[in-house]
Amino acid sequence: MSDASEQDARALRCPSCGGSITAGDRLCAFCQAELATVRCPGCFSLELAGGKLCAQCGATLGLEGVEGPMGLGCPRCRDAELVGMLIGEHHVGECLRCTGLFVEHPVLERITRRAEERGGLRLRPVVLAPSEPEKTAYLTCPRCQVHMGRKQFGERSGIVIDVCTQHGVWFDRDELARAIEFVDAGGLARIGERERTAASIRRLYGDGRRSSEPMASYDMVGSFLASLLRP
Repeated sequence: MSDASEQDARALRCPSCGGSITAGDRLCAFCQAELATVRCPGCFSLELAGGKLCAQCGATLGLEGVEGPMGLGCPRCRDAELVGMLIGEHHVGECLRCTGLFVEHPVLERITRRAEERGGLRLRPVVLAPSEPEKTAYLTCPRCQVHMGRKQFGERSGIVIDVCTQHGVWFDRDELARAIEFVDAGGLARIGERERTAASIRRLYGDGRRSSEPMASYDMVGSFLASLLRP
């Protein structure tokens, strides 16, 4: 079989119209038919339904809970509505058109803490195609319609997210999966170690006197998430 034939055999096709589709799509770009996909509860990547394990992180795939329209517009697509989804034990809002996710702050904290606790335990590393370049634009929060701030998810992660300090965080396509990969790989641990070192230096030598008081316990995830909410 020629290389061209092999590539054609591996190509993903929409079951409704036969158009070419991309792994990770929820809808066919040609006929808008809904595709059989499921979001991994471990790394939040989109996988084709029918498999038992996530091809990205090796987690066991399960059923999604579709909670229905949320009455909130997609900040990226604007004319599309977010759909409430139960992914594992986490409630998120998803735009089926662009596959972006709106994650409220308490949910993001639970996801981040779980990823930090699981750090280094992936069955295999996540390998995701880089997100397409996007024009810099300030999106509005789906809940309050206030413009969200753009912040990097951790130092040197390269993931720029949109944050509403009151309600939640918007992750464009694949960004939450990439953020979880960053946490799993110890990204927050490296940030936390630098912060702990800096705090120890300030505590011991900041006023010229060495303190004998024990240093308070350090909540790495809490400190990181709080930094996302600072103006």
